[in-house]
Amino acid sequence: MKLFILSLCALGFSQPAEHLLLTRIITQPTIGESIFIYNPTDATINLNNYYICDDKDYYKIQTESDMSPSNPINGFTAKFPNITINPEETLSIVLNYKYNEFYGQNFSPDLVMYLEQENSMIETEDKSFGQAFSDTNGDEEGCIGSQLNYCVDENDQNCVEECDDINPVGKLNDDTELVILFHWDGNINNPVKDIDYFVWGGTFDVINKTENIHYENDTPYGSQSPFMKETTLNYAYSRIDGAEESGENQSDGNGITNHDETSENFTESWTIIRIPEFNFGCTDINALNYDPTADHNIDTFYEHNTELFEFNLNLSCRYSFQKIINNEFEVGYPNIKVFGKVVNYFDIRTVSSSGSGPQNITIEDGNGYRLTLTVWDWEVANSTVSQITNYYNKNSFFVFANGDLGLYEEENEWQIDVSSNEKMIITKIYTPDGEFTPGSSVMETSINPEPFVLIPTLNETLNYNFTFPEKSRAIVRIFDLSGRFITSLIDKYYAESGIVDDVSWNGRDHLGQIVAPGTYIMHLEVMNPSTGKTQMDAAPVVIGVKN
Repeated sequence: MKLFILSLCALGFSQPAEHLLLTRIITQPTIGESIFIYNPTDATINLNNYYICDDKDYYKIQTESDMSPSNPINGFTAKFPNITINPEETLSIVLNYKYNEFYGQNFSPDLVMYLEQENSMIETEDKSFGQAFSDTNGDEEGCIGSQLNYCVDENDQNCVEECDDINPVGKLNDDTELVILFHWDGNINNPVKDIDYFVWGGTFDVINKTENIHYENDTPYGSQSPFMKETTLNYAYSRIDGAEESGENQSDGNGITNHDETSENFTESWTIIRIPEFNFGCTDINALNYDPTADHNIDTFYEHNTELFEFNLNLSCRYSFQKIINNEFEVGYPNIKVFGKVVNYFDIRTVSSSGSGPQNITIEDGNGYRLTLTVWDWEVANSTVSQITNYYNKNSFFVFANGDLGLYEEENEWQIDVSSNEKMIITKIYTPDGEFTPGSSVMETSINPEPFVLIPTLNETLNYNFTFPEKSRAIVRIFDLSGRFITSLIDKYYAESGIVDDVSWNGRDHLGQIVAPGTYIMHLEVMNPSTGKTQMDAAPVVIGVKN
């Protein structure tokens, strides 16, 4: 079943016949290990002489007649059967016999790499697929062959339980590994031809066939560009849609098209994605935004640390401040996730006789409820959060935190005990004044809000930018559709022309109240005080509410 089709051709990819692309690799969990291969050409490709391997010595299948150069336990060398892959189709290979426990019973891969059967890859020699499982109690003889967790006698319950103790062995390392797709006609005098290559985690596993007879020089070890971010559970390495093999040398290489496949800059052409076969959301039934249709939780802290995903308040589990304050959760309740605006900060160590203790950050939700984050092992005063203690700093900070529920009994105050800064994310900084960048070429006046619906009850803010010529007093105001004044956002003089970026509106009026849902006008007036010349621009802004 072709599950994942990447429209690279439609996006400008032009590839010679016989060339294929690795497009997605899943390493976690072990039972979900899989590889996806895409045909970007206009021709149907026969895979009879195509191979795939996870070892940098793969070419020794030709140079040393080593038909299985990969690790005999957790590696693989496999030949494709005599099948074809059509133009713009993607072929899926699963590496573990328990894949249905991860993907579900409706998932049917094109090929498997664990058993000689109708849709199986072909072992280049006995056990070239590596070890399928590790037996935890030494009773593997009760199972069929060496690949499946089925029992010889399915009516023997003891045998069934013994087989269930067998754990699948992972073939793809999470932290550093390579996958090489190559072509070889089986003639010992003819070198293998690289098809496509992906390496992640460092240069330890990079390929280099330089100085081997019949082979051109590969890119030197230190000059190769592995993908350096590590994937995690339920996430996949993926070629960026429409991304060509960035930086790849087009000649004098060992590729089937004469390219040097080892020269690709994987940091530019690959990324990490959520596995697209699943629906991601909040699976915690006690959370405010529980999604019963979600298959997996968003790993908020992983996504933040990789800097590959934008923080999404609706997808990341979070708890109701009101329910916490109303005693609906017991003291010690673990992994409570909260999101709110920072309204206060206090370092208990400054008044403690022992000089020790936590640092407290008070956050507020969109309904005005407040909780205290009790933070340990983090110098908050040295972070951007401490800027709220400056009376003249107009910025507002929004944080997402994860901790255990505590209660300060003396004040009857609910607290979230946050163990370290790794459990706290500054998700957004609301900057009412923005960042000014001079630009002599800027001659026009314009205001440009982001084209999104703003929901201030979720503590959202809307970014916008504006431009102006030199010697300008810029005034940004919000009006409703009847022309009634709502609030003033900017009133500032700029001697130079330029642009102000990263400026935000929080959806509140001049009294600090959240405005009613509807359409508003963001209005920019620019005046030169010396000449009296005035220019104006305006744009609509939509305020929404959560359903």
